[in-house]
Amino acid sequence: MDSAEDVRFHIPWLFPEIDPLHITQLCSPVSMLEVKNTMFNIGGFKAPGHDGFPALFYQSYWNIYATEVYNVVTDAFLSCSIPDGLNHTIISLIPKVTDPQNMTQFRPISLCTTIYKVISKIIVARIRPIMQYMISPNQVSYVPDRNISDNVMIAQEILFKFRKSIGKKGFFAWKIDLSKAYDRLRWDFIESVLFETKLPHNLVKLIMHCVTSTSFQISFNGELTDSFKAQRGIRQGDPLSPYIFVLCMEKLSHLIHIAVSVHRWKPVKASQSGPKVSHLFFADDLMLFAEASTTQADTLKECLDLFCSLSGQAVNYDKSLIFCSPNTDKHLASDISRICGSPTTNNLGKYLGMPLVHSRINKHTYATMFDKVQGRLARWKSKVLSMAGRLTLIQSVTSSIPMYTMQTAKLPMDTCDKLDQINRNFIWGDVEDKKRIHLVNWDSICMPKQMGGLGIKKTHHMNQAMLAKAGWRIIQNDKGLWSSIYQAKYLHNCNLTDVNYGPPPDCSSTWRSITHGASLRNGLVWRIGDGKTIKFWYDHWVLSKPIIEFALPTALIAPNATVSDFWNENGWNIDLLSISIPFDILQKKLTVPTGFSDDGDDIQIWGCSPNGCFSVKSAINSLVAPSTQVNPQWKLIWKLDIPPKQKTFFWVVLHRKLLTNVQRVRRRLTNCGTCSICHNNDETLLHLFRDCPKAQTIWRSINKPVSIQNSFLLDWNG
Repeated sequence: MDSAEDVRFHIPWLFPEIDPLHITQLCSPVSMLEVKNTMFNIGGFKAPGHDGFPALFYQSYWNIYATEVYNVVTDAFLSCSIPDGLNHTIISLIPKVTDPQNMTQFRPISLCTTIYKVISKIIVARIRPIMQYMISPNQVSYVPDRNISDNVMIAQEILFKFRKSIGKKGFFAWKIDLSKAYDRLRWDFIESVLFETKLPHNLVKLIMHCVTSTSFQISFNGELTDSFKAQRGIRQGDPLSPYIFVLCMEKLSHLIHIAVSVHRWKPVKASQSGPKVSHLFFADDLMLFAEASTTQADTLKECLDLFCSLSGQAVNYDKSLIFCSPNTDKHLASDISRICGSPTTNNLGKYLGMPLVHSRINKHTYATMFDKVQGRLARWKSKVLSMAGRLTLIQSVTSSIPMYTMQTAKLPMDTCDKLDQINRNFIWGDVEDKKRIHLVNWDSICMPKQMGGLGIKKTHHMNQAMLAKAGWRIIQNDKGLWSSIYQAKYLHNCNLTDVNYGPPPDCSSTWRSITHGASLRNGLVWRIGDGKTIKFWYDHWVLSKPIIEFALPTALIAPNATVSDFWNENGWNIDLLSISIPFDILQKKLTVPTGFSDDGDDIQIWGCSPNGCFSVKSAINSLVAPSTQVNPQWKLIWKLDIPPKQKTFFWVVLHRKLLTNVQRVRRRLTNCGTCSICHNNDETLLHLFRDCPKAQTIWRSINKPVSIQNSFLLDWNG
């Protein structure tokens, strides 16, 4: 095995220089405010370490222990070491499956002490801002402004390229499973990588002390084993570990970039003019792409073997999979499989939790979501929970299960309807053998709370809004690899917000999904800078609609003109504009643009939120209730200082849907609508809550505000 000193020889230094400003921030002394903010950002009830003190203890008694905690943390940064015992760790074994049978089916989670977490999190807070400069765009985990969905979309687009490949040139993808990736990482390799990044020497020493000074005990069946020391690996549960791992995995990226630059590795392009894609990383989830040939297979295997020999990593070849494009010769695919040591497959299964699409999407593609949702809505929960409890469960659990999938894929409408049906039945307490009455219709339930609903979101609205977020990132010129691929393949010189823009007939399901979200582009408005980008007639910039919709039925003046073409130092060119625009529109609506300047750029903002930034919530509201006014009575009931169970009851009452006897007659549940208490009048809402003698007795027995006393005997139009 190569020594750590050989790492730099085999993998050249490719980390960029750190900006001097960032170096200053990395070396700055730890402040009391920094320690306090870090401590209070730790979950109060997070599992404590061996000392048994959770973060809540220090947060509750911060005025007593603040100085002592601060001194321990600052001493650690000054001495580049941690006091004995502070880095001792309890390993808790968490089952990966329902009924684990062997140790490989447990996940070891390290329970670090709270004070150690403060030290570790401060280090993380300092190195996180430079990660986006240090890490190549192929890696998206633990890097600011990068999302896990980025790599999912790239993988889907590359596999779509595979499906459409014709001719002799084939391609293959290698989905790699690393065995115990955190546990195998060599300490000398970590140290070499950290020094290569040019992090300050003292910070590297402190990080290495965090890694190497730890001792362990395993919690097994409630008892602790004897203490022992490790000789390699990093801990799952240490806030610092993911960042160390990502930096180390970047060395594999360096190897790949070198192989690509010398034309030994031939990557894949989603389109002729698009960027090359050789690999996708999300922490230890690896996907490699190359042209289908034995030479390429040798190159990939060589790079991977070299990295593993230096870092201590090991590939689980049996669990790794090879997928070849359909036009790849079967014998060649077999040779690639033999060289790489992994079996071939016709379906790569899931990547980062998302099923990789190998054919047309249908209602069976995402059918597993139904099982997950129904698994969270067990029958007993419907029976024992109140309506308020069921509502909370839907909002916090079942509605969130499809969210991850909905970021990158348009769910079939059948799937959306089925998910809505599951939630709809659960909110009213349906069980398999007994259906209950749905008092309020689903459309009303899915309105925002301040507009008379319960705030539950329809699945297809949520799906469209989450896909619109991907479109928003493209509009905002996201610099990610995924955006570059879609810009090159589908947009060219077009803009996603063009009025007549639509997906091409032969595009990937992912791009079709993004354009489905882009149908929310009516919510985009222009913030004027110099006015040279905004199309005067067709863009949404000053009115609720493009000005073309207010224009007179005459020939337009300069149909391709921008805003700046009709503006000069004296204001609008009224004489020219009045030919095509009614005078009242010119006078009332076309005012001087706010912020008009010669040196500012025009930018698009999201007009449905106050700060101009896109949010899924505001997008859903624009779909559900774009012009509905907020009713004060709905806001009132949700602000009442009463249990949620009573709030949902009042919500039903205000909808006039309470199941009184009159309502039961209307629904043909009974033949008698008479009040079952007084037997004198029909049981309406008004009678139930005011006119029934029993209700009047209750009203007279309580202290009522003057407003109610004065209006009690008045006719109540209900």
